[in-house]
Amino acid sequence: MEIANAAYADSLFSATLTQSNGLESLANAALQRGIDAYTKQDYETAVMEFKRSVGIGRGSSFAVDAAQYLAMSYLQLDDTENAIKAYKSAFQIDPYRDDIHLQLGNLYFSQGKYEDARSEYAEAVRLNPSTINRYSLGQAYIELGRFADAEAQYGEIMRLAPQEAGGYLGMGLAYSRQGEHEEAIRQFQQALDLDGELYDAYSQMGYSYADMGDMESAQTMVDALERLEQTDLADTLSRYMYKVDPPKMLFAGSASTFAFPMGKGTPLVALNSYLMNPNAAKTLAIRPGTRAGLQLRPARIRQRSQAIEHSQRRDLGCG
Repeated sequence: MEIANAAYADSLFSATLTQSNGLESLANAALQRGIDAYTKQDYETAVMEFKRSVGIGRGSSFAVDAAQYLAMSYLQLDDTENAIKAYKSAFQIDPYRDDIHLQLGNLYFSQGKYEDARSEYAEAVRLNPSTINRYSLGQAYIELGRFADAEAQYGEIMRLAPQEAGGYLGMGLAYSRQGEHEEAIRQFQQALDLDGELYDAYSQMGYSYADMGDMESAQTMVDALERLEQTDLADTLSRYMYKVDPPKMLFAGSASTFAFPMGKGTPLVALNSYLMNPNAAKTLAIRPGTRAGLQLRPARIRQRSQAIEHSQRRDLGCG
């Protein structure tokens, strides 16, 4: 009797294992189809396949990845509500994936839900106190005005990984938001000393110079970014400078040759003797820039974007 029971148990186990393997195979196939659809930008099909993969292979080793890809697909469709639900379903499958908490935190951060972002980042740090998780938590603290907590996170990064630039960049951001621009600039410079390709440090240093009213130094950061072919960062910084210190149409200094007092009907020859020549032409350009007469540097116009700062977060030098 015992032998028969044992044989029955073995056969039941074997059948269950076979069924489990079959379901995992189906789930994996759906996952691969979803990835193919995603790469082809067919996000609706990707959603369908990833949902199928999660449903069939919930206990499989790759179910949490399928849920993560499902969230990414929803984001491509601008469906943040379902993206959040997909991330939360990933936690139910594997509650120890700190990277999922980080991604959900990033989503909340992009929506301006900084307390929700802080909660997710804090859980990510609890599960894995890596430098990138600590950096992200510090960013949420900055947005919540909890500067001491932010500095504690960046200080810990600097203590544990003094060779990484991210801690100094984050500390500089915290000082900058508190109006301590000189100290912020020192931190940004230390970040650049560790990682000369941390381009956000150049732009953040430029913002601090601009906020201090030192437009000449801010312009050197614009020039540096342009030399490094970081045109987007240079453009954003230059436009921010314009916002902080918009160029003014000033009267020329005593050295100027432009005839401001001359009114309507003034002969062109009065503007420049060169125009006495037949078919002559002269371009008169009033350039905005420094306060010395009309020699102001051109500034591009676009508002500074905090995301970066959360973009900042892609190439921090943090592991």
